[in-house]
Amino acid sequence: MKTQLLPYRYKKLGWILLVPSLVLGLLKWYIINDKQTLTFVVNLYYKNVFFDIISTVLIAGILAGALLVVFSKEKTEDEFIDQLRLSSALWAILINYLILFLCNLIFYGWSFLNIIAINMFTTLLFYIIRFHYLLIRSKHA
Repeated sequence: MKTQLLPYRYKKLGWILLVPSLVLGLLKWYIINDKQTLTFVVNLYYKNVFFDIISTVLIAGILAGALLVVFSKEKTEDEFIDQLRLSSALWAILINYLILFLCNLIFYGWSFLNIIAINMFTTLLFYIIRFHYLLIRSKHA
């Protein structure tokens, strides 16, 4: 299977974006969670819409970083790496939707909306965790 991936140097940029954005995003969500932090009020169609610039930047950093990590080549690309990629992608999708299915049965209202918001990251993060775990495990075997 021939895949079109970004060059390896983009993986480093992805990690540089992903790790700080993820750490700061978790800190903001769990610890700080201040709704007034750099919040702008925008008058759009005569309604006040609150736009939190920090959350927007952190979400963009997490998504851009994760996408760069996922879609960048490894130093050595071969059929084994392709097999790990496919296995990790299938596993990440399956686990992600099983968790989403269970959360749909357990959580309601605003709690479920928080789950859906987190869900935009989880497939990529599950893939990254699984792929690199298998890669490290295969190097030690």
